[in-house]
Amino acid sequence: MSALNLSKVMHRIIGALSATHRGGMYTGLDRFAGAKQETYGLDIETESFLESIAKCRLVFLGEIHSVPQIVALQTAVLQKMASLPGKVNVIFEHFSFEMQDILEDYQSNSISFDEMLDRYQQIGTEGHNLRPYKPLLEHARGKHAGSIKLHAGFLPRTYARQLMKESESAALKAASKWLQPNTTRLEGTEFHYNLFESMLSGRNIHDGTPPVDQFQRIFKAQLLKDIAMATKVNSLIRESEDEEEKFLVIAGNGHLSYYQGVPERVLAEHPELIDQCCLVTSHEW
Repeated sequence: MSALNLSKVMHRIIGALSATHRGGMYTGLDRFAGAKQETYGLDIETESFLESIAKCRLVFLGEIHSVPQIVALQTAVLQKMASLPGKVNVIFEHFSFEMQDILEDYQSNSISFDEMLDRYQQIGTEGHNLRPYKPLLEHARGKHAGSIKLHAGFLPRTYARQLMKESESAALKAASKWLQPNTTRLEGTEFHYNLFESMLSGRNIHDGTPPVDQFQRIFKAQLLKDIAMATKVNSLIRESEDEEEKFLVIAGNGHLSYYQGVPERVLAEHPELIDQCCLVTSHEW
């Protein structure tokens, strides 16, 4: 596959605050005020961005699902990471854990992209529009299969629905094989709930207005999914014996923003990766 021509895709890559290591409940990342870098608030050239991000071992790409322009940038990130030494593990929210065999058959060229979509839809638990992701997924096939590994990275949505309909304990018991051993409670920080509630209500988290409590139950379902995905990423990092091996996590902004949800739990277990990690979130304008 030829290199992606991002000049035909409209992007703005804007510098943000740098996370700092100051202690905390999970990862030690300052959740409120990071260090301002020279690029803060400024547009960053795409090539400079790709070179910087490819040097990280652990990359979180937050997205708005199925937007072709966002997928184009994700594809460029994967291409750049895969051009350097070390295998790249790509962990997707879009595929639930029981779909791993579909990805393996697809990546080994045993099935086509359309056949993969058919099997995905037959399982039917996730429901993402995968067609915009074809360039990203296709890049992991053929000659690139040895340097890129695709991973189903998400808990089937049936467990979150079970939590909402039955109870937290029932969902934890049913999903236990996908979670850390002895997970008996779903706990998140006040800031994480503040952020989560703002995504549902549209409230500005920076204007001092406190969140309302009406989304606490669905927040538990969000935590269940975050914990399961973080458990998957953590297991891949633990199993790695190559210091050049890399991990690219692609999920919705709601699971990654401000290092909440998945990133905080991955970095809690692997604090040595804080300085080798980056987070990029996507926005439309």
